[in-house]
Amino acid sequence: KRTIHVVSKEELKRNMFGIFIGNNTIRATDGFRAIINHVETGVEAGLENGIFLPRETANIIAGLTESDIEFVYNKYDMKVVAGDITYHSKLIDDNPPNIDGVIPKEFTIRYSANTAEFKKAMRTILISADPLDTTKRTELEFNNEIMIISASNNEIGAESTDQIPYKLEMGEPTFPVY
Repeated sequence: KRTIHVVSKEELKRNMFGIFIGNNTIRATDGFRAIINHVETGVEAGLENGIFLPRETANIIAGLTESDIEFVYNKYDMKVVAGDITYHSKLIDDNPPNIDGVIPKEFTIRYSANTAEFKKAMRTILISADPLDTTKRTELEFNNEIMIISASNNEIGAESTDQIPYKLEMGEPTFPVY
C-alpha cells in the first residue's frame, strides 16, 4: 500500500507502470519520485530480477484484507490466494527502472520543520497545483529560516504560497529545491 502511489499512471512508461518486488524490497517510481520499502517479501534470493507487478494487480493485492496471503509465481505469471479468493495476473515482462542508480548515496544539506505545520501548508498550496500534473509539483524555497512553499496552475492562473519556519541542520544551501 505504501508504494502504489508512486507508480506511473502513464501506460507509455511501461517499465515504470508497476511495482518491483525483489529480495526484501518493494520498489516503484514514476520518473519524478521513487520509493524503496525494505520489508520481508518472501521473494527467493536466487531470483535475480524479482517479480514486476502491474499497477492494477498491486492495487487489488493492497485491497485484500486477509491476514495470510499466498503468492505463487514464475517468470511470466503469478497467483495470489487470500482466503476464498484466488487472483491470477500476468507479470510485466520488462526490466524495472534502476532506482539505485538515480538516488544519491549521501546528502550534503539537511533541513527540519514541524511535520504538522508542513502538512498543513502542503494541503493549503496543493489546491492551486495543476490537477493534470500527476506529481502535484511544488516549489520549496529556504530563506532566512522561513520555508516558502508554493504551487501554481498556469492553465487557470492560480498560485498559492505558504510559509513555515525551518531549521538548517547540516550544509549550506546554494540552490532552490523543487
